[in-house]
Amino acid sequence: MPTLSLHLSGNVRAANMVVPNFSVLASVSHPLWSDRLGGFVERSEKAQSNHPDFSHDSRLGASNYFRAENAFRDHERYNIISRAQVNRQGTRFKYYTTTMNATSDKLFHEDNNRMIDRMFDMRAQITFNPQNELYARFGIQYTAKTEVIIHMGLFLENNYRSLREHGVQPLCSPDTHNPIWYQRGYEKFCYYGYTAAQIFPKAGDLIKPEYNNILYTINSITDEIPEFEYKWHKYFWKLYLDVAIDDGKKISDEVINDPNQEHFIDMLLGRNTLGKTTDPKDANVKKAENGYAFDVSSTVDELKKDVLFRPPEVDDCVEDISGDPSDHPCGNLLGQW
Repeated sequence: MPTLSLHLSGNVRAANMVVPNFSVLASVSHPLWSDRLGGFVERSEKAQSNHPDFSHDSRLGASNYFRAENAFRDHERYNIISRAQVNRQGTRFKYYTTTMNATSDKLFHEDNNRMIDRMFDMRAQITFNPQNELYARFGIQYTAKTEVIIHMGLFLENNYRSLREHGVQPLCSPDTHNPIWYQRGYEKFCYYGYTAAQIFPKAGDLIKPEYNNILYTINSITDEIPEFEYKWHKYFWKLYLDVAIDDGKKISDEVINDPNQEHFIDMLLGRNTLGKTTDPKDANVKKAENGYAFDVSSTVDELKKDVLFRPPEVDDCVEDISGDPSDHPCGNLLGQW
């Protein structure tokens, strides 16, 4: 029997019948395609974050594309906007940095006599103090405490420029720059070579607002400010200030001769002297660094190894006086209680 072979081809996807109200996207929700290229089911990461599909699928597992991990562009945008706002509308301050060396005092192992080594101008946001008016209405004396909000990036820039101008060498390599300390730890922080101990604000520093002639000292600093955070990112420090007192701080020549300082701090500090006069022509003049009456470290700088009182009953050859039987008063009469 003869055989006839026909080579035919066809497309199984070709529609041979019109089906009304039918589409391959019929079971796909609207946020998953959003009219993108006429039915493209793949979405961008921004669309996935801003318009998520609120459905639970145990097969997908934990997704790594959340706002917390993909918000660095938003972080930088908010950082630039907040920095510009503080730089334009913030209050002008003079910031005085102080040194801290706990090994300078071998007797007390503390640094009571700090040195005011640098000064630079900055801008910050100052908070309102309604408690001052409230206490004043009742005739209650209240110390003028205040709070200041400073922008982290702006403060680091101003302090970095001041460190460079005064020739302070960074402790790390200048090529190392890792300013995000709250995500990676303080020990890994490095601002163009400067560590947190060199460039961060610290308790004991002085600050002076331009709208009055009051000098404040920083008591404490915090960065846990929920109302000033955006997407788990920190942008501001909060300084808790109190009125500064003349506690015998020394002022460096760079600060005194700085024309922007306008001789404010050297005309304010060093006036609480113990001498009769501050006239340099007078023979009884008292130096400013020794003027604080309660500053013990300014006069006591060495440890006296010998005891201050030796009872007459104890011989001079005895070294351990407290262990000597004759150290006890009336030991022969009271039985050395």
